Amino acid sequence: MRTGDDVVLIDTGVGPVVTGIFKGGKLLAEMAAAGVRPEEITKVFITHLHLDHCGTAAVEQAGAMRVTFPNASYHWTSADQAYFAAQPAVCSAPRSGLRWTAPGTCTSVMPPRVS
Repeated sequence: MRTGDDVVLIDTGVGPVVTGIFKGGKLLAEMAAAGVRPEEITKVFITHLHLDHCGTAAVEQAGAMRVTFPNASYHWTSADQAYFAAQPAVCSAPRSGLRWTAPGTCTSVMPPRVS
């Protein structure tokens, strides 16, 4: 959605995975077909932090996790931030300095530590 000076994306979908009922990976191609490059996105709003809503927020590039929309600020609720920050790590992801801050908090979410 284009609004004023911003190009806003609401939810990023599953991401480039095929698991169970999820078959993702189409968002970036669909954006390209619509003439929108990832660098143009200025704000990403994630309705809630489930895989099918935030899976393309970061993708693996050259062996490391990288934000998909490098010029965007990422936003989600402080309730989701608190809930997921309190959960033990159940998967692993390369550490690459990725950092997103939830609105209304002083905390950031980073890829989980390798357990």
